[in-house]
Amino acid sequence: MRVCVLGGAPYAEELVAQLHSGGWAVTTVVPENVVVNVVHGEVVTGDFGGPAGLAMLLRSRRIEVFVNAAHPFDVDSHCAAEEAARATRVPFVSFAPKPWDYPTIDIVGSAVEAAQTARRNGHYILVAASPRWVDMEAFTSDTENLYVFRAPHERLVRSIRLPSRYRVLPGPMFNPDARHENDMLTGHQIDCVIVADTGAPAAQPLLDAASRRGIPIVMIKRPRVLSRDVLVMDSVEDIVNAI
Repeated sequence: MRVCVLGGAPYAEELVAQLHSGGWAVTTVVPENVVVNVVHGEVVTGDFGGPAGLAMLLRSRRIEVFVNAAHPFDVDSHCAAEEAARATRVPFVSFAPKPWDYPTIDIVGSAVEAAQTARRNGHYILVAASPRWVDMEAFTSDTENLYVFRAPHERLVRSIRLPSRYRVLPGPMFNPDARHENDMLTGHQIDCVIVADTGAPAAQPLLDAASRRGIPIVMIKRPRVLSRDVLVMDSVEDIVNAI
């Protein structure tokens, strides 16, 4: 059995590994500027050519099931995947990791709403979200508060307009060490955290630390782009069992 996985979402590597161990021949498609550590099966990287290119790949590899595990905020990839599946009539299922659930989370619909909410809640605001998926210029109108940007790709962050008062913290978006995350919040006097709802497990130490300290968490919800009739599942096990 041949399956294609469009990667980018948290847990995508685990999904590919489980499919491979279950006897599937897996082809993983990784969009440009997305890092996925896949060690099983065939990996196709770069510009896949939109819906038409994906459809061609599905046909040429004689794919029998197509799993959309694109990054939750990668609208173009989600749309291309659904269109390619419909064009080729390949059975299609989409993976969406469970959203984070903390008592101090305030869910908003956009970066603009996140900026408005953060201004009301804090003065030293940590932004732990990638400018690839979140419009950082939404924060530039705030001239009073200090914004702290985590920057795995520092050059990318510094290439866009930032608020008049900001700091850039080079390094990973999230640190696996809970003590490090707590010390970072203390050291920068963080009193509000902004994240994008990716569901990434790597964020848990930061969100745990913020929640324990009672720091408000502003979460930008995922864009809804897939049609309502698309089957969406929130765990790797459910995907593997379903197909």
